[in-house]
Amino acid sequence: MSTQYSVVSHRYAAPLGDREVIVEAGKLAMQANAAVTVRMGDSMVLATAVATYQPREGISFFPLTVDFEERLYAVGRIPGSFFRREGRPSETAILYSRLVDRSLRPLFPKGFRNDVQVIVTPLSFDEVHPLDTIAVIAASAALTISDIPFHGPVGHARITVDEVGRLIVNPTIPEYENRRLDLRVSGTADAIHMVECAAGEIERR
Repeated sequence: MSTQYSVVSHRYAAPLGDREVIVEAGKLAMQANAAVTVRMGDSMVLATAVATYQPREGISFFPLTVDFEERLYAVGRIPGSFFRREGRPSETAILYSRLVDRSLRPLFPKGFRNDVQVIVTPLSFDEVHPLDTIAVIAASAALTISDIPFHGPVGHARITVDEVGRLIVNPTIPEYENRRLDLRVSGTADAIHMVECAAGEIERR
């Protein structure tokens, strides 16, 4: 598969709930099959997608690897004292990786056996706009503009409720913490294919 996907910078913006999502491509990681940055508020991630030229022989599964690579510099911290390097992924990073994987995996062609690696790296985190939503959007955008077979793009949204039971789409971190509903939904224009939810009892309105 070719690693030359663009030599021109592109920028797109779209509303998600009450906020704006900004997608940019053509500036970073030009040796990947594709790479994009996605920003919401002052939270930003870089997603890269690469694939092997040939399928892996002797396997009966799709070898997709998704890694969410946490970086403390994204929140303005540098590891000090003895631990000067970031080690194994945290529980949050593992959960974000799985969230991205479940959102993307159903949209690859059946029988596709090429190794595909998607890496999402937070570049900045404002502690207001969550990284999981833009991580899914970034990974989907990178695959969509690449030459890797992918039946995307994927949309992703987080949904919660306010004090009176009204739905909030794309809430900030203060808006969904300690709420009775924390719903994540991924899908295409044709169908929803990933739902994850933690909820208590909610009155029907």
